[in-house]
Amino acid sequence: MIFNNRPLTHLNEENDLFGLYEKAELILKVFNKQSDLVKQNKMFAIYGEWGTGKTTLLRYLQTNVRPKKYTTIFFEAWENEKDDNLALSLSDLLRMQLNEDAESQKLGKKFYKISSQFLKGFAKGISVKFTPPVPGLSNTSIHFSPEKIVDEFNNEKSASDSFSKSLSNFKLAYRALEDEIIKHNKLDEDGKIIVFVDDLDRCEPDNVLNLISALKLFFTYGEKTLFFCGIDKDAVRKAIQSKYLDVIKADEYLEKVFDVTFNLPSYISVKKIFDKYFQSITPSEQDIDLGQEFETFLSYIDFNTPRHIKKVLNKYSIINYLSEEIEDHTKPQLIGASSGKGNVVDTILTMFLLILKEYYQNEYYMIYDINKKIANYAEIYSSNKNAAAAQHHNISMMRTLLSGVYYNTSIKDIIQFKYQSIKSASIEKADPKNSLIDAALYFLFLPLGNNSHMILEIKNENAFIDQFNDSEHSILVRFCHYLKDNLDRLSNYDEYQSGDFTLINLFTFLDKIT
Repeated sequence: MIFNNRPLTHLNEENDLFGLYEKAELILKVFNKQSDLVKQNKMFAIYGEWGTGKTTLLRYLQTNVRPKKYTTIFFEAWENEKDDNLALSLSDLLRMQLNEDAESQKLGKKFYKISSQFLKGFAKGISVKFTPPVPGLSNTSIHFSPEKIVDEFNNEKSASDSFSKSLSNFKLAYRALEDEIIKHNKLDEDGKIIVFVDDLDRCEPDNVLNLISALKLFFTYGEKTLFFCGIDKDAVRKAIQSKYLDVIKADEYLEKVFDVTFNLPSYISVKKIFDKYFQSITPSEQDIDLGQEFETFLSYIDFNTPRHIKKVLNKYSIINYLSEEIEDHTKPQLIGASSGKGNVVDTILTMFLLILKEYYQNEYYMIYDINKKIANYAEIYSSNKNAAAAQHHNISMMRTLLSGVYYNTSIKDIIQFKYQSIKSASIEKADPKNSLIDAALYFLFLPLGNNSHMILEIKNENAFIDQFNDSEHSILVRFCHYLKDNLDRLSNYDEYQSGDFTLINLFTFLDKIT
């Protein structure tokens, strides 16, 4: 199965994998009942990270608002970015909503001429003033300042009108345009235009701020137009940092612009995504829930962006299909979306490396280059004069062991060795050789160490793993916690035991097939 990475055109309860349908229905109630929120405000936003379904939600709202109360316009900012002046592109799109009769076209041309003159220098002139925070308070007071816009207008204008006169002309022309659009679409007397603004998070930082600011400063002079923007706060944060450094906070800026805001669901059902992906698989006799297993795995490594998950599954589908053409007993046995055959441990390891290769390349090659990792550990301990002799002895043992498990020992055998040694003696009293075997699986996936007091043998698994924790490579540490907490249970499923391949086999397989 291949997931389409484009927005859903017909969102419903059945195909909604990300909790969008319920959110969209709640927002529709606000608009379709024309609550006081709609009557008294003009700027609306839905907040969500890139790839979390903002476009799908906006398109659903556009399709389902009451037809006699609203006419809708969808402005895809990124597609219009080539024009360098998104505010002017929006003006042109508004003009195109008019009837084709001569009078309407004349009104539209007049509006576009006035808005062209008025907005020509806007992108250069947009400015935001800020006042320093009061001592002891963290918030910065923000307010828009039109002075620079006026200066740019005076520099760019070709007509003799002053800025205030041109602004007045813009208001009148815009309101006349609104009336004509509403008349053309045969709306009720209290009908409104909703302009949905999408794909801002794909635009250049300056263009993001310019359009948002233009909407707030000028287009809200209209009396019958509402703006509903899909906003990625991270994109706005980067835009603000690019233009104003760290003086202005993104949340404060957005709070100043938008009157009413909503948030996309923070929780998505990964299980639902995987259940749909593996929907044709016959349930295992051992009653293993594949959807739940993959949800647990992705939750541990904190990988939850819908678009990223779909992309990894699509890539996995291709790899799964192509792997059937390879006759090699050392390849992983992947669970097929159609056949249901394969090993869950093999599949999770493959998906993890796919995620790293696609989104965390430094970490991918940190695992790939086992010799660099061994050399790094050796250097750390050789530079630590206070390290016990036993530790130095373990370095030599670790070199031999890690090189062996990476190149020669199957993942299945590593897992068996690990749990056999743990079950044969308490961890606290384990022989250093055995405890190093216990650690071998983790060492394969942990990041390069940088702590000269690092311990090699396991006395406490959590403490052993967490000594590698840092913000830069935390996904590797989280994955090792996943292995610690889940691998023993997964290994008990005979039908889904890991295959007879080494870690270098897996890397070679992925290099060959991706």
